[in-house]
Amino acid sequence: MTERIRELLDEAVAGVGPRSPDPVPEVLRRGRARRRRLAVAGAAAAVAVAVFAVGGIVATNRGTTGRTPASRPSSERAPVEHLDATVSGGYVRTGGLAVPIPPGWPVIRDKRLTYCEVPANAFLVNVAMTDAPCDPTSTASVHRWRPYGTPASVAELGLINEVVLPGGQPLWLSSNELANVQAAPAANVNAPWAAASVSIRGQRSQVEALLRGITADPVAPARLKLPATSPAVQLSLSAEKQLTSTDPAVIEQVRALLAALDQPVRPEELPCPGAKKVIGTWKLAGADMVALTFIDARGHQATATVAINTGNNCAFATSSLGGRVHLPAGFLGRVKQLLGGR
Repeated sequence: MTERIRELLDEAVAGVGPRSPDPVPEVLRRGRARRRRLAVAGAAAAVAVAVFAVGGIVATNRGTTGRTPASRPSSERAPVEHLDATVSGGYVRTGGLAVPIPPGWPVIRDKRLTYCEVPANAFLVNVAMTDAPCDPTSTASVHRWRPYGTPASVAELGLINEVVLPGGQPLWLSSNELANVQAAPAANVNAPWAAASVSIRGQRSQVEALLRGITADPVAPARLKLPATSPAVQLSLSAEKQLTSTDPAVIEQVRALLAALDQPVRPEELPCPGAKKVIGTWKLAGADMVALTFIDARGHQATATVAINTGNNCAFATSSLGGRVHLPAGFLGRVKQLLGGR
């Protein structure tokens, strides 16, 4: 850890405390209250999420560990924004991500359909899905992904799990998404750097074959890419605990701490020793990573998320905008303290 990082860490905690933020905490308070009401009512935690500057989530399963995944993945709901994608060589390609098209499956693009109108064994690109009184068929899809996420929805999403593809790019999954990838006949994974979400429903063999075939262009190790400014920041530590600030001094110090991290992680350094297997050659580089989300002033949209892994021998952070770095000892604790946590 460089002397500059030490100085920033010390300055951050010594001199700045969060002021009473407005209006984001009230948005968060209402969101948490609403989630509690939904939980009592037994509602599903599937939420369509708004914008991430360069990546984001659109319609992914929003759930915390222990919840039963919804029978219909939230990833099948209507995307909110067009994803620039091409079809070539048996793959759907976007932003350096390549998703294999199962043999014989036609590609349907840029339409709005009900579940009843989607043929079996079809690959959907930028297809907006609406409910209809029929069961979904075997399909795969690529659509727009947004960052984790809107403040009222971050806790519903759960903590982040990260798989690193050959070449260094990450895939992010919520707790429910990770469980689905490992066992369910439907799965969803997110490529934040490509602003893309990938979903597959079908026989278990079809799900595994598509997921294993996902590739990405190699990326050079790099420091974290961050928003230039942000009116608000939220640290989601668990489903029930988030720390938030709209104090410009606090936000700038949090950003400065991240920007000063100068030891990029090389692809061969992940996954860490003892990493849990997911499927095939996929292993978890980071499990239950906390989300540090930069949010707009109204508390409605995320502009970037930094996933923080705090393993004793494998502490690192990955930005949805790009870059992955090693973390010095005690880094997360300093950020928590700066935001008013313990």
